[in-house]
Amino acid sequence: MSKPTKYYSDIQENMIADYLNWHTVVGSGATATKPGDIQSDQWLGECKTHTKKMDKIVFRFDHWVKIRKEAQSKFKYPVLFTDNGTQKAECTFCLIDLDVCSLVGAIFISTDDKPSVSSITLNKSVLSHLMTMPFSVLEVKFQNTDLAGGNLGVISLDNFRRYII
Repeated sequence: MSKPTKYYSDIQENMIADYLNWHTVVGSGATATKPGDIQSDQWLGECKTHTKKMDKIVFRFDHWVKIRKEAQSKFKYPVLFTDNGTQKAECTFCLIDLDVCSLVGAIFISTDDKPSVSSITLNKSVLSHLMTMPFSVLEVKFQNTDLAGGNLGVISLDNFRRYII
């Protein structure tokens, strides 16, 4: 019998919270007063994973808009965490608003992918580049930047931790 999606989500949320020394949100998503999945004093994070390993990472527009609004309501910065279904730190990436982060020394790279309204998909070669190049940030855009919140970037979980700690 297969395990419920919540099983995999809990593994991911606890792994990221421990890795960043943050806290999980008890009852996250259960009510409007419990937004996000993990948090620190300054950040509110939404975590997304899969039940099976994939060769790509997908950031969905609706997930980004949701965490952005929830973070604003709590006076925190938003971050969307997504992994490839392994629930491992080295396979986890973060979508952040570059306008609220000071990424001194970051190496900004861009992709030739055309912006999409619904999602940003990063293939295995782009992910490999982000994992092996220290302090690299992939600049990305959704087609509807008014709702998306401006300058967005994808960064590995390890690099995110280096910048925020």
